[in-house]
Formats: sequence, C-alpha cells, structure tokens
Amino acid sequence: MSIQYRISNILMNVTSDCEYQIERMKLFEEAASDNFNNNDLTINIKQKNELQIKGNPIITDERTEWNLNPTDNSYYTYIFSKLVQKNVATLDIDTDWKKAEINYIDNTGKMINSVDVGKFYTFHMVGVFFRYSILNYLGIVVHASSIKFNEQGIVFTAPAGTGKSTHTRLWEKYLSDQVCVLNDDTPVIRIINGKPFLFGTPWSGSTDKCMNKSVPLSAIVIIERDDKNSIRELSLMETNSRLMPRFFFPYFDKALMDKAVMIYEKIISQVPVYLLKCTPEKEAMDVAYKFIIKDLN
Repeated sequence: MSIQYRISNILMNVTSDCEYQIERMKLFEEAASDNFNNNDLTINIKQKNELQIKGNPIITDERTEWNLNPTDNSYYTYIFSKLVQKNVATLDIDTDWKKAEINYIDNTGKMINSVDVGKFYTFHMVGVFFRYSILNYLGIVVHASSIKFNEQGIVFTAPAGTGKSTHTRLWEKYLSDQVCVLNDDTPVIRIINGKPFLFGTPWSGSTDKCMNKSVPLSAIVIIERDDKNSIRELSLMETNSRLMPRFFFPYFDKALMDKAVMIYEKIISQVPVYLLKCTPEKEAMDVAYKFIIKDLN
C-alpha cells in the first residue's frame, strides 16, 4: 500500500504493509491530490525472513549504529533487539537523503507496548530517516514536549524523566481552552521565510499525543526539577550548554551537521530560551505562564 503523508509540510510517500506504522501515521495522511507522485521523500518498507547487515561502522548515535556503504558512501543502519537477540529492522538511505528502504522481521514473538518488536521499530526507523532528511528543508527535530498556545508555539525540553510531559499536562488541564499538544516527544522546528515554526510529527513517544498542525515558535523552556518554582531567561552561553543536547544532531555526517548547526543558530537568535526550575504542581505552570506570556505580549 502506498500512502502519501504531509509532515512539517514535507510530502513523503511510504509503500508499506506494516499495519502499526500505517496506523501511527494516520493523522498525517495527505488527501488525494495531483501531487501524489511529486514527493520530497520516498520510503519502501518490506517484510523479510532474515536481515543482512552491510557496510562499515562509523559511529554509534543513541541506540543506532551508523554504517557507511562502501559502494556509494550512502548510510545504512539497523536495530538489534535484545528481546529476541537478533536484528529486527534495517534502514538503507540513498546518498542525497531523498529515498530509503526499510526491511523488518515480523512475528518475532516479543512485544513492545503490545506491538511486535519488528513492527514497533519499523515505525521508529521511518522517524530516524525523517529526522535527518528534514535538515535539507531547514528543519530540525528536538526532544521535547510542545504545545500550541492560542496561535503561538511553546517547547518544553529536558533530559528524559525530568518532567516535560508532566508540565505540559498542567497547561492542558488548566488552560484547556487555549492549549493543545502538538507533539509530546519529537516535534520539528523548521525555518520558513526566515522564521522558526513549530510542527507536530507522528513520533510522539509513549503518550502518542500529536497533531498535524503548525504555529510560529515563540518560546523554548528548559525544565529543571527543584523544590521551588522560578523562571528566568538564559544567556546565549547558558542556552548552548543546556539546549544543544536536546536537539538531534547528525554527528555522523559533517555536511548534515553544518546544516543542523545553522538551523539551530537561526532558532536561538530569534526565540527566547528560559530556564524553569519547578515542582510538578500547578504553581509551576502559573509561574511559567505569567513570565512567558508577559514577554510574548
């Protein structure tokens, strides 16, 4: 089945038989149009009985080992599942990051969140390809929970387990008529006509909360746990040391890395970055709301 998606205003055609991937990306399906064969990105997904690994390892990024294909210097990566002690999904990318092939193993007998391991990581691999392809369209992925507040975008970011989703839920609960979650794990910030815009994506972590919408990005908030609630705007030096680790930078490729740094610099030159030290209580939301909205107005 071939389906066209529009993600961060990028058209991507995916040919797939993976039901889990199709279901998770359903909100981002593009309505039938004359643009069906005019895609920015193309992915073919195939089920296999066994997966063969190729290429030469060059770097390990998070849980992903990036291999360089010696025949054409394209990239190749795979996921080894400890649950089944074998490779369950591979991603083969062309040299210009326009096309990819994903192969996966189904019916492994092991599940993640009630989904077969192979199917679960197939959806993840689509996200990995998109994460770095979007750099060619002046977009970058950030590990964050993000909201649409009225017609403005706010990003809440922090190391895993710090409480960014918890804080977002406070905004949802107490400002429900003004707030919706764009993406709860990996939204995109894309530069359009020189300005940063925040986009929802299908890859929304364990909460599965996302929307196919975009708004101008107005604020970035770095969350830090504390027993008292306080907020302040960060200097450029403080911003870089605290914020850069939250972005998905392609450390394995110099050309892509140069683009990522350029996009990052455009973002922080226009968007205020705050440090919110907080408890997981409503008072933390009140403190952030009053300070940020005052600046935005």
